[in-house]
Amino acid sequence: MRPICAVVVAGLLLGSGNAAQAVPLARIDVGDSYYVHRDLDDNVLVTVVAIDAATRKIKVLFPNGAVDWVAPERLLTQSQNDEDEAASANAMLQVFACMLEPNDPSCKETEWKPGAPHPRLAHVVAGSERGKWRPAAGYQWENPDRFGPVTWSPGTKHPDYEHVVAAQSENRWIPLPGYQWKDPPNLGPVVWTPGMKHRNNPVLLAGATPDSWVPAPGYKWANPSNPADMTAVPK
Repeated sequence: MRPICAVVVAGLLLGSGNAAQAVPLARIDVGDSYYVHRDLDDNVLVTVVAIDAATRKIKVLFPNGAVDWVAPERLLTQSQNDEDEAASANAMLQVFACMLEPNDPSCKETEWKPGAPHPRLAHVVAGSERGKWRPAAGYQWENPDRFGPVTWSPGTKHPDYEHVVAAQSENRWIPLPGYQWKDPPNLGPVVWTPGMKHRNNPVLLAGATPDSWVPAPGYKWANPSNPADMTAVPK
C-alpha cells in the first residue's frame, strides 16, 4: 500500500492553483497594498508610495519602514499571493514525498519544453537547456546577477523578427525607423520602405537601400563628410 503521506501530497498538488500573474502597471495606485514576491523567502506585504511610469518602477514601503523601488512584475494581489504561496508549499511537499517514495510515477523527471512558462514567475520561460530559464521576448532580468522577476525592456530586439524592437508600452512591438509591417497590423516580418519619414527625425527619409537615409526635400546634410552624422539642416 502506498504511504498515506504520498497520497495526501498528491491531493494537495492536484488542488494547487495556477501560477500568479503580475499586476498590470496601469492598475497600480499610490496607497495600494501588495505583496512583494521573494524567491527564497516569504512574500512581504508592502504599501505603494510612488510610481515612476517612465522607468516602470514602483516605490514601496516595507513594514519596518524601509523603502525600495521594484518592478511591477514583483507585486502580487492577495489572491495571487495565496496562489503563489500554495504553489511553493505544494512544491516543497512534493519534494518531501519523493524523498520518501522516489519510485512514485509522479516523481519521475518531466519532459523539458523550451519556451514553456515558468510555474511561478510571470514572463519567464524555459530555455533550450534543461533547468535553465530566460526572460520572455521583450523582457530582461530585474537583477541581472540573479534569477528572479523580469521587467519589460523597451528597445530590446525581437528574437524572431529582424528590425523589430520592444515598444515603450508593455507587450507591444514596433518596426525600427524606415520599416513597416509586411502584414499590418500583425506582429511579423517587416519591410524597408523607401521615402518613409524617420520616426524620430521627420526631416530624414528612408533611402533606396535598407538602413540608408536621405535628407527630406529642402534639407541637406549638416556634415556630408561624416556619414555617421545624421544631422540635416535647411538648405
